Amino acid sequence: MKNKFWNIPNILSFMRIICVPILVIAVILNLKYWIILLILIIGLTDFFDGLLARKFKISSEFGSKMDGIADMLFYYTVLALILIFRWNIVKLYFTQISIIFLLSILVLLYGYIKHRDFVQYHMYIGKASAPFMYYCILGILAFAKNHISIKIAFYIYFTLTIIAHIEKLILITIQKKVKPDTPSVLTEIGVI
Repeated sequence: MKNKFWNIPNILSFMRIICVPILVIAVILNLKYWIILLILIIGLTDFFDGLLARKFKISSEFGSKMDGIADMLFYYTVLALILIFRWNIVKLYFTQISIIFLLSILVLLYGYIKHRDFVQYHMYIGKASAPFMYYCILGILAFAKNHISIKIAFYIYFTLTIIAHIEKLILITIQKKVKPDTPSVLTEIGVI
């Protein structure tokens, strides 16, 4: 793992980038099992890339940026797919999805204005919200359902995501230099 660009965590992030256009095709063709497989691959590679980078001490600015690009590509592509192909379900959550989207844009713009960079944090709360997000995406895209479990998962995800965006805005404000692996505002201010 001497190559600082192509190590296992970066390859996992790159796999996510490659899976996104394949996911688009699977949704357009309504290939349920491919949708399930791709969302599982994307979710697992999202989980393991950062974990492996930290465990083996091979975190890098390149890897962090690639992870952020993979995340944004996936999130915004899924948002578009859901709005286009599953509007009948998503219209029930449109206000909350709009709030998440606008807060995401606010975080990106504020980070760029303050630090001249598109800030991407890898925080505990983001990791905690991910399983709920992936469950909702899987249920809505693969099964086109609005089951009560999807509703519960969505509102847990929504709450955690709002808290995460508030934390990111606070971190952008208090950090003189961006530290993408800051796990929480509480660790930044020394509470934990």
